[in-house]
Amino acid sequence: MTLAKATVQHLIKGHDHADKPQVVCLISLAAQPRHPVMPRRIAGALAAALLLPQIAWAQGGGNADLILRGGEIITVNDRQPQAEAVAIRNGVILAVGDDRAVMKLKGSNTKVIDLGGKTLVPGFIDAHGHIFNAGVQSLAANLLAAPNGDVKDIASLQAKLRAWQQGNTGRKLGWIIGFGYDDSQLKEQRHPTLDDLDAVSTELPVLAVHQSAHLAVLNSKALQLAGITAASKDPPGGVIRRRPGTQEPCGVLEEMAFFSLMGILPKLSEADREFVAKAGQALYERYGFTTAQEGRSTLGINTTWAALAERNGLAQ
Repeated sequence: MTLAKATVQHLIKGHDHADKPQVVCLISLAAQPRHPVMPRRIAGALAAALLLPQIAWAQGGGNADLILRGGEIITVNDRQPQAEAVAIRNGVILAVGDDRAVMKLKGSNTKVIDLGGKTLVPGFIDAHGHIFNAGVQSLAANLLAAPNGDVKDIASLQAKLRAWQQGNTGRKLGWIIGFGYDDSQLKEQRHPTLDDLDAVSTELPVLAVHQSAHLAVLNSKALQLAGITAASKDPPGGVIRRRPGTQEPCGVLEEMAFFSLMGILPKLSEADREFVAKAGQALYERYGFTTAQEGRSTLGINTTWAALAERNGLAQ
């Protein structure tokens, strides 16, 4: 399912017939596969309570700025799982429910949009994520398997890394970085090794991050920069995988052995960090997330988010 962008989040109170406050949901738009994705401007206007009865009205009155109708509206409300139309004013949902009743809020300046069969759903809330790292992922070589990528074996993984190195980001960084491979979905049913990544480049450091982001594979150059040799001990909370029968690293680093590499990765300027942060936002928006988490942050990343917020640079 392809999801339209949705970026605004509001917390509003509506009232049911017993005049009890209702909690507001975040909204995004999901297009069924047979329909094109709805424009972002529509999704950005949506954020409000769909946990309402057959026709429910928020506090206040007046005509709607926007009415959406003509598609399936999923409320995630057991009392009213579906609705026919939604009316919005100043980013607040005025009413949700029966089409004829909602259309009573149409004024001379109300914009009415026919969903054309598309489905309106509550926005996805990221309960555990790393939105900055998602930006890194979106800018790195895509090593995912189908349906989000087309890496299916070591050879196609290598081809993705080589192609990415020829792009602007790869040439600027001086590293070759890929994200998302899954050993269980590779034809060889194993992790790549430093030998596989040395076949991509021995001059540039190469880093292939596992889909879990809890381990990665390095080529010989990257291991050299990290100072990892046969004499290196496993760090607390981490594992340096070895070639069978030896202490020689095979290139795969788990957990803290991988996380400790952050110090050798290319240093990002503030402009670079903002670019990555915005790429993370764009990826979340693309898949209909309206709330994001920054689960593993640093002072630099926190500073970047704060600077973007000060300039209204966060997704609106």
